[in-house]
Amino acid sequence: MNVWVILVNWNGAADTEVCLQSLLDARPQPYGIAVVDNGSREGEIDRLRAWAKAHGIGLRLEDADPAQWPADRAPRPGEVLLLRSATNRGFSGGNNVALAYTEPDPAATHFLLLNNDAAVTPSYFGDLAASLAGYADTGLASGTIYEMTPPNRVWYAGGRILPVRTMALHDLEVPVDSGVVPTEFICGCTMLISSATLHRLGHLPECYFPCYLEDTEYSQRARDAGIPVLYVPGAVAYHKGGGSLGPMALSPRVTYTFNRHRGFWARRNLRGGQRLAALLYLVVTKPIRAAIDVVTGHPRVAWATLTGTLDGLFSPRARDIR
Repeated sequence: MNVWVILVNWNGAADTEVCLQSLLDARPQPYGIAVVDNGSREGEIDRLRAWAKAHGIGLRLEDADPAQWPADRAPRPGEVLLLRSATNRGFSGGNNVALAYTEPDPAATHFLLLNNDAAVTPSYFGDLAASLAGYADTGLASGTIYEMTPPNRVWYAGGRILPVRTMALHDLEVPVDSGVVPTEFICGCTMLISSATLHRLGHLPECYFPCYLEDTEYSQRARDAGIPVLYVPGAVAYHKGGGSLGPMALSPRVTYTFNRHRGFWARRNLRGGQRLAALLYLVVTKPIRAAIDVVTGHPRVAWATLTGTLDGLFSPRARDIR
């Protein structure tokens, strides 16, 4: 497996450095590492450069504009690629920049989307390769993800998509047998995409800006296309949680975004009676949720729930190209 690893950094250099160190400590190391700086504040790139220099790591800086990219985009040994975007393109847009850069590399067999606030174990890539050796087309895959903070609880062990509720749930039971098992949902925190699957499905949907449910849609699209969606228990990573969002985490803005994207997801991925049931579910349950938030002293969160739901149901943004 020749795996290009892709990280998106937005004002999170400290987390990105920890993540990069885990990749460089892995044996075997990934085939290539690409970091997209997603319009971070001034000084963020300088900090990453200083960290790389202090650790003897080459950092090749390139603009996110495809017109500036070289013809040969294969990774260079001992070097990390840093693609600089002038604006914050969100989770999907940031990853898509690096996917567009790395996809033409004929030697690349897989692309791993890895949250910058995650870290892999030293045997991660070897464990992935060993577990997936019997699968001609991996499709989408992810390993087990634990919380980074003790007691290191399981955060993801496969997942389920609940169409009518317009959401995905993480399973939390790691199988005793470490064999690969089918699953419905691959979390974007550690999403492995085979090159064949990327060519077939294309890039991540960017209407889910800045994030939430783009991974659910990509998983659903894979399943609809008959592409294998696999959980690899033996490949282990750790996730800090909230670090990739920075100050946005746990805010009314997050509430607004998540509820908007639930409507987007239903409109984009469901059909017929299932779609109608999902939309009715949102229409009925979200005002009740908002009323509870008002009673419990969270009026701003209640307003975010209502406005996000309305935008999810009616905004033309949901019809944007995939």
